[in-house]
Amino acid sequence: MKLFFTISTLFIATVSFAQRQNVYFLKNNGKFVTSRDSADYVRVVREPDSASVLYNVFEFYLDGKKKLIGKSSAIEPPRFEGPCLQFYKNGNKESLTNYKDGLLTGPEYDFYPNGKLYVVKEFPDNKDIYNNLANHYSIIENYDSLGTASVKDGN
Repeated sequence: MKLFFTISTLFIATVSFAQRQNVYFLKNNGKFVTSRDSADYVRVVREPDSASVLYNVFEFYLDGKKKLIGKSSAIEPPRFEGPCLQFYKNGNKESLTNYKDGLLTGPEYDFYPNGKLYVVKEFPDNKDIYNNLANHYSIIENYDSLGTASVKDGN
């Protein structure tokens, strides 16, 4: 009986101090799968930090390396808000994007797998979903893989 109460107390203490989170297993095409073995990556959605209403979204490759870090106003599907950082499998940054009300807004920075800047895009700051679906953006800067600019300051 003593063992039962000890285990119960430890379980309740562990649950009450643990941060709640949802874990999803996904394929690269965005489809959910039921087991980690058939997944390409793992999405973890944690409850908001104190004084925030946005969920913390993390995605990891199966080897444990970061794939994505962002904040979302919804658990599933994520509706990103603010900066969102994505990584290649080698650990280098893939892109840095900004979201407002779940839509791309402001500058987006895309990188080559070697870590060098590829392109800087500017998305209009409005709620027109058509702009995001039709890829309406301005290219501010564009570079080849060696860092030579082909577009600079929009020219």
